[in-house]
Amino acid sequence: LILYHPEAKTPGPSSEVISLIDVMPMVLNLLGLPAPVAAQGRGLLDPPREFVFGYALGSDYVFDGEWKLARDFKGAE
Repeated sequence: LILYHPEAKTPGPSSEVISLIDVMPMVLNLLGLPAPVAAQGRGLLDPPREFVFGYALGSDYVFDGEWKLARDFKGAE
């Protein structure tokens, strides 16, 4: 994910772990608007995540920025 803000205090890459559910709260924070209470993602001012859970193509996974653990459910009964 690449974001640009002209007043960024620390420009450059970040090692923070983010998920797609974080995009909406982050964009709202950049616009100076609060994220809805029901938003599941985290904004720029929230504490960073230690890991992210996800589900894709029949597998669920957990990712911590360096390692990814995936469990495949294809063919499971």
